[in-house]
Amino acid sequence: MIYTETRVINRTIKDLRNKVPYIIHQGGTNSGKTFGILYALLSHILYDNKNKKLKVDIVAETIPALKKGCLADFQTILDLVSLSIDYNATDKVYTLQNGTKIHFFAVDKEGKAKHAKRDILFVNECNHVKHSIFKQLAMRTNNSIIMDYNPSSQFWFHSTLLPTLQPFEYTFTRTTYKDNPAVPDKIKRELENETDEYYKRVYSEGKLGQLKGLIYPNFTLIDEMPKDAKKHGYGLDFGFTNDPSSLIEGCIYNNEIYINELIYDRGLLNSDIVKYCNALKVSKSKVIWCDSAEPKSIREIANKGFNSRPVRKGKDSVLFGIQTVKQYKLNITKSSTNLIKELRKYKWIEKDGKVLNTPIDKDNHALDAVRYWAFMNLTQRKIKLKSSSY
Repeated sequence: MIYTETRVINRTIKDLRNKVPYIIHQGGTNSGKTFGILYALLSHILYDNKNKKLKVDIVAETIPALKKGCLADFQTILDLVSLSIDYNATDKVYTLQNGTKIHFFAVDKEGKAKHAKRDILFVNECNHVKHSIFKQLAMRTNNSIIMDYNPSSQFWFHSTLLPTLQPFEYTFTRTTYKDNPAVPDKIKRELENETDEYYKRVYSEGKLGQLKGLIYPNFTLIDEMPKDAKKHGYGLDFGFTNDPSSLIEGCIYNNEIYINELIYDRGLLNSDIVKYCNALKVSKSKVIWCDSAEPKSIREIANKGFNSRPVRKGKDSVLFGIQTVKQYKLNITKSSTNLIKELRKYKWIEKDGKVLNTPIDKDNHALDAVRYWAFMNLTQRKIKLKSSSY
């Protein structure tokens, strides 16, 4: 079922009709920002401009983020409304019958923003796009620029762009999960029962937060894992219904950590994990360090030929693992979209305005897998491993 009457959809359609220069959507998690904007864009193209040829660009930080976000949502909308549009998968361009083109592309480098002019621009998760890149895009946009973001902290929009805008040049809409009728009841309950002050303000209430205590504040996005690296191996965190199972590969190169997300999915049986591992060509000689709370799962994966072993936990192993990772510069592949999201949210618990020395136990599934790999490969702590029958 598709909901066509949400605050995001109604506001965006109205603003596009009025050619508002900047259409700003700030919202918490599950507020329906991206989906609603894309639906509004399609509606505006098909009904308000059915006899007019437009050029529309939809951009995001990286190609993987684009594929798993805007592109996936747009195709879902097309399927739901039973609309077939010519699509060039190589260039990621949809072409409508009236000649309107909708181009999806990544803007991880400034040169990619220097395309020909467009009528409408949508910058998805604009807080992850550099201001210098945004400026190149903005100066080449004729009508409206749509921007959406989670209000995790202030960024160039608040400090640089907003102070230059006149009230008639922009609209601002703040939404939460309450504005999205498609949110499952389980997620609603989680958001309503949030106890961390920062998470509640940003993700439940959609209000601008002041990010304090981010555990991994700095990391670099890379295209691929290095060759001839050291200490190559894997980390696996098990999940099922509520939490995803997450498999990462890690290595050391030039004394820096490199991580690549391989699996991040819910509802996976151990047999599914094995199928993934075979398809991804996971090495059967390198160790997969797994959550020791799942001995049955570890054994089942080992019985299929993989070198899965339980990570050895001890007192303060979580903190020790975090500190181990933080000793190195962190490099993450652009395809690791879920891990990147976790890194940007994973923080120390905040209570009564104070940051505690305890990590919040959420948004950490891929990061737990990273910690398992790092703890067993990089720690200087003496750990005696028992011989394994796996």
